[in-house]
Amino acid sequence: MTDLPSGVTTLDVLIATRRRPDMLRRALDSLCSAPVPPSLRVTIVVIDNAGDAATRKVVSSFAQRVPRCLLYLHEPSGGKSSALNRGLRETSGTLVGFIDDDEEIDRQWFETVAEAFRAEEVDFIGGPCLPRWGATPPAWLPESWRGVIGFVDDGDRVMVFGDDAPGILMGGNAVIRRRMLDAVGFYSPALGPRPEARLLSGEDEDLYVRLIRAGAHGLYVPRLRIIHYVPAQRLTKHYYRRWSFWHGVSRSLIDAARPSHVKRIGRVPRYLYGTAARAALQTAASVFRRSSHQFSNELELWHVAGFVYGCYWYREGVR
Repeated sequence: MTDLPSGVTTLDVLIATRRRPDMLRRALDSLCSAPVPPSLRVTIVVIDNAGDAATRKVVSSFAQRVPRCLLYLHEPSGGKSSALNRGLRETSGTLVGFIDDDEEIDRQWFETVAEAFRAEEVDFIGGPCLPRWGATPPAWLPESWRGVIGFVDDGDRVMVFGDDAPGILMGGNAVIRRRMLDAVGFYSPALGPRPEARLLSGEDEDLYVRLIRAGAHGLYVPRLRIIHYVPAQRLTKHYYRRWSFWHGVSRSLIDAARPSHVKRIGRVPRYLYGTAARAALQTAASVFRRSSHQFSNELELWHVAGFVYGCYWYREGVR
């Protein structure tokens, strides 16, 4: 590798994609248009989980017209986590950034990364994921289930993850020091979206928990903004129910790998039965009142059902 000038840090930005060339084009346009400070040397890495010609064509078109380093990889093993792990193995930057192919970064994104990592004690950062609505949000959209559409907005002050930040590090808008990823391990291939289980999730939560347990110091940085496209088909109750069920499956896989110290009935934490009972009662009590609260209770039931399914019938575990 060519020696870098003093004070310059390398940043690899990984994007896993699968047959979404139009959205990938917008993501790459935002990455290639945002100014990069002199203290960063950026490589954009697209990991194609399908190997289709349309995706290669999009990447090639950007590689020919922008000065930024752009790398294309084909990862035949299905799944977002496998694709990102391939990207991690094929790169060596001091910092690793993650965005999704249906996102666009804010123009200050690279400048914010450079500023945040001037402090050596910072191991990872995350920030807001704001929606670009593909349709008018319905009135029933539950405020407490923003994770279904990847909506993150935790305010306008910098917060420490694990202490006062209310959420977790979302993989659609994250930058992590490579040394921490080498220490805690990469993404679990058993978690995250895959062709056969598109709504499996939990890969971000699993990695976040490992980072926190390893003592990593992370910050929620409001200026690290991305815009996330939310298509109309995700703004349906059917999608919300399916996502909640599969999120429950994902949580059961994480729990099986790193069990929480709680009382259980069979393999299921006892408190989940209480959660289900309360949600069922509240749903029944509000049957004649259509509201986001009523639907939130229903989603709790789907989540518990998914957890139970994951405990007893879903066969692949977290490695």
